[in-house]
Amino acid sequence: LDLSRYDVIILPETSGSLPNNAREALQEWVRDGGILVAVGAGAESVTSIAEIEIREAGEDQDEADSLDRLLATREEREREEWEQEIPGAIFEVRLDPGHPLAWSATADGVPERTFVLHTGGRVFEPREGSETVAHFPANLRPTSGDVSKGNLVRMERSAWLITRDVGAGRVILFADDPLFRLFWHNTKQLYLNAILYGHL
Repeated sequence: LDLSRYDVIILPETSGSLPNNAREALQEWVRDGGILVAVGAGAESVTSIAEIEIREAGEDQDEADSLDRLLATREEREREEWEQEIPGAIFEVRLDPGHPLAWSATADGVPERTFVLHTGGRVFEPREGSETVAHFPANLRPTSGDVSKGNLVRMERSAWLITRDVGAGRVILFADDPLFRLFWHNTKQLYLNAILYGHL
């Protein structure tokens, strides 16, 4: 496939990682001036192209912790799984109102914020050379939903929508699918802006 025919490529939710040859082809295309928009698990599969990291839940567990987990009761295992996962919650995120990707994306007329439907707990680590368009603030609390304290602490001051220039092109990463089931309207404008204004 001749990727040079395209200005923007959208990588949707994926069920697994991309093959190395596909990732390498996308990286070369971005370096030549392409705009790659990736969402959810699709974004996770191409973070290496933009050298953006996923913020992890915590440090690796030692052998004793692993044994404790294996010997835990069903109730204890279910509780631990709940503490690590976010099945779906609504959060307020802070927008950069001067960024083209945030144009007209406010939920209630306040240009510095909107609300996102967040699942799974995937968030990005802000880094030098990137632009964070939407991030979770400090002292984070869900607007709706039940989320463990550990997840809230991990998500604080992390990026939900982040961009980074790569060569002559750009990678735009959404932590969640902004078009999830086409019912969450707040993030549709962010997605549309990524397609139309991702080069600005």
